[in-house]
Amino acid sequence: GRNNAATLTLIGYKGGPIETQINQDRAFVLNPFYFLPEEEEERNSSEEQAQMLGVFDGHGRLGEVVSEYAVTTLPQLLSTKLGDIFKHKDENKEEEEEVIQRAISESFLEIDETIPTAGVGGCTASVVLHIPSSSSSSSKIYIANAGDSRSFIATHYKSTSQSYTNIIYATREDKAHLSEERTRIEQNGGTILTYDDDENDSRVLYTKGKYQMSLAMSRSIGDWEFGEIGVIAKPIVDSLIVEDVVRKEVERLRLLLQEEDGMACVDDGEEEEEDG
Repeated sequence: GRNNAATLTLIGYKGGPIETQINQDRAFVLNPFYFLPEEEEERNSSEEQAQMLGVFDGHGRLGEVVSEYAVTTLPQLLSTKLGDIFKHKDENKEEEEEVIQRAISESFLEIDETIPTAGVGGCTASVVLHIPSSSSSSSKIYIANAGDSRSFIATHYKSTSQSYTNIIYATREDKAHLSEERTRIEQNGGTILTYDDDENDSRVLYTKGKYQMSLAMSRSIGDWEFGEIGVIAKPIVDSLIVEDVVRKEVERLRLLLQEEDGMACVDDGEEEEEDG
């Protein structure tokens, strides 16, 4: 319910003078995130508004240009698509969740196709979108990820004496050694590099004549050369129903507190017995 938010980034050091280092990271926090027709936004101004946050980690030459393009283009692009969906929701026979997931995926793909670097450089994209409940649908959180950046959905409880944080969802890192990623890349003629000292790390190798380069992820925006060998911009899009999350977390917390209370009673009893 709070409106306070901030983004924090750290420039990756790649050698040379500090002043020559380029920060290729970009992020946004949009609260509220508008996509409904203007008159409906005004009508709902006193109600809970949609929110969206995203992280874009650029890499390679001109990676900062790609991440800048993504961070400035995605909100308007997705807002337009969502506005059209909700404007015609009574006419749409598909499930709202499926339509929204497709709109998010299409937005990633359209950005990938229109980056201003002619395919040079790339970035990850990890986006979380919260759409509040309406008369026809529950409050939902949509999580979309392409690349090895990660987003987490967590619940937090704090009382005067204790606090609990529980991660209920985490995006995966899109790595080439994962089964479906390996299959797609190898079917497109790509080579996957793995490391004996880290079974969870891998890279996609692109070779053209004597020219070679590698990429640390199996999905990304940009990196068109790697697109020739199966690296894709299509994100994995999942969704959570907020009410279900809250109900499960309340029950989990209730059981946790009961368990701790029971342990406290046992401890108290043992202490009294020792004192006696």
